[in-house]
Amino acid sequence: DFSFGASGVLYRGGKKVQAVRGVTVAGNFLKLLERVDGVADDLTFYGSTGAPSLSVKNITVGGV
Repeated sequence: DFSFGASGVLYRGGKKVQAVRGVTVAGNFLKLLERVDGVADDLTFYGSTGAPSLSVKNITVGGV
């Protein structure tokens, strides 16, 4: 299980809704991986760790 702060862009129904900052994403990591339905080609490195943008279906975000 995990809980962490995040910022980014909120999409609903495939449409950009708003920029978000200071939101909380929490849940079970394995279930989150099962819900990934898109991976972008924008690999970005933060120090020595890299990650692309992900699209995750049916995720609950707090603080929006």
